[in-house]
Amino acid sequence: MLFQFETQVNKHWSQKNNNTIRRAGHRVFVGKQQALINDRDWLVLKLKQAWQDDPIDQYIQATYKFYFKDFYTTKGEMNLKLGDLDNLLALPSDCLQKAGIIKNDALILSFDGSRKLPAKENKLEIILHKFII
Repeated sequence: MLFQFETQVNKHWSQKNNNTIRRAGHRVFVGKQQALINDRDWLVLKLKQAWQDDPIDQYIQATYKFYFKDFYTTKGEMNLKLGDLDNLLALPSDCLQKAGIIKNDALILSFDGSRKLPAKENKLEIILHKFII
């Protein structure tokens, strides 16, 4: 194992689906929601605190477990508004690179075992292994 990390999170963000229209003078552009930016920066800080080594510069198999407190609806069915797993994978990958844990998120060749799970609180677990081709 190269790295293991677990933390509570406010929300699991999908970078793809959380853009807002912003204005700067007469210019209009699409940008990230401020809450997403704040949570992303907080996660980068937590990851930096957990890693005191050089960035990983080898192929990686990453497993991300996204624990959701609202995994089930009041009817006991899976909540389909949680976001697609493929969209959830991007933010932790970007944060790992930004925190200096991995040299480039393009080194992640596999997300085997990544999943959404029910829990009492929102939590993120990250496990990195060396990927063997």
